[in-house]
Amino acid sequence: MAVRLPQLPDTDRTAAALRAELAAWTAALAAVPDEAFAAPTRLGTWTVAELVAHVTVAVGVLTAAVDAPGPPQLSVWEYYDAALGNTRGPEALAADAARVEAAARGRAAEASPAELRQRFAESVAAVPAGFAPWVIAVPRGTVGIGAFLVTRLVELVVHGLDLAAATGVPVAHDRTAVQATVRLLAGRLVLAHPGRSVEVRVPPHTAVQAIEGPRHTRGTPPNVVEAGPEPFIELATGRLAWADARRDGRVRASGERADLAPYLPLLG
Repeated sequence: MAVRLPQLPDTDRTAAALRAELAAWTAALAAVPDEAFAAPTRLGTWTVAELVAHVTVAVGVLTAAVDAPGPPQLSVWEYYDAALGNTRGPEALAADAARVEAAARGRAAEASPAELRQRFAESVAAVPAGFAPWVIAVPRGTVGIGAFLVTRLVELVVHGLDLAAATGVPVAHDRTAVQATVRLLAGRLVLAHPGRSVEVRVPPHTAVQAIEGPRHTRGTPPNVVEAGPEPFIELATGRLAWADARRDGRVRASGERADLAPYLPLLG
């Protein structure tokens, strides 16, 4: 079945959104009290300090990116398939998660809040002012620079919500960064569960159709799920439970097939 994926921003828009996100993160970290760096997050055993250390590395990889030979081997969608273990199995995914957690813990160990802020600032300062049409090597292939920058936006937006949940200090996310994250996650739903029976709306950013079942062709769709950008991102990444979102109105669903619980999360 052919699927219709949401359109992601071009490289120039993505790069501009990245710069705005980095500025927003810098401002948020300056506002986080020192004592909050020891606070727990909703990411298992991670503290705020470990979360910040992880995001610093996610930004820092941009400074080490080098042009790889040949055309990109992976689209942004295939990049996440590989990263999620969909092509490698659950054992590889668990090993990846353990490595990421250990690395974050090691980089945050004995680092003061001031040192963590400084390391983040140094990573931001080292990000190139502009991006050539590079092909970037990643652990399981290569991707175009535009696709790779989208993955950095997803990291910054999703973990910005984690930072706000842990500290109460919001990150003033860039609109294009949020749009790219919503569309990436909606596209993951379409690819993982293709179909036309449920319309998922995340205004003002996207609307997609997914899930096998009777196809909708005209008029009001019989099965509709609608959520704002933040609740949708948190549902799609496992930060928010479907039942909780339905109970308090953060997601609205109508129709007998309008239940996304069996298909979530889309990204960890």
